[in-house]
Amino acid sequence: MTTPAGFPAAIRDARSASFFDALGKGILLLRRCVAHGHLSAPETMFCTGCGSPSLDWAPARGAGHVVSWTAIHTRPDESGATHVSVIVGIVELNEGPWLRARLLAADPAMVRSGVEVILEIVETEGEPIYAFRLAGEEGTGEEGTGEEGTAC
Repeated sequence: MTTPAGFPAAIRDARSASFFDALGKGILLLRRCVAHGHLSAPETMFCTGCGSPSLDWAPARGAGHVVSWTAIHTRPDESGATHVSVIVGIVELNEGPWLRARLLAADPAMVRSGVEVILEIVETEGEPIYAFRLAGEEGTGEEGTGEEGTAC
């Protein structure tokens, strides 16, 4: 697990307790339709395949690929230069669901649609959250682009 600065605190409620308990153990849970087995994103309240409200939790393998992404830059400094402060994107898990998540990349120039990613659990001041690191990149425990004052 990593603990970078700049991540918002996630807050648990009765509906999300199982999700956060599992995330704290390094397991990303998806919603699974009890009737048909369709898998959906964790925040889903109704099956995306059939509309059923009867959902339970199923573990994800934690791997997928980037569908789309954007880099959010800092304000220009005195010289007019900006730096990437956050990379966010949509990840399609190998199981099928699409998740919105932060993308952790040592080099933002390496983020591309189609690049493979792996799950990384991030500690916040509240509950842990999920993010994805580019496959093949090592986690340092300190996220950033290598430029002072930035965090991915």
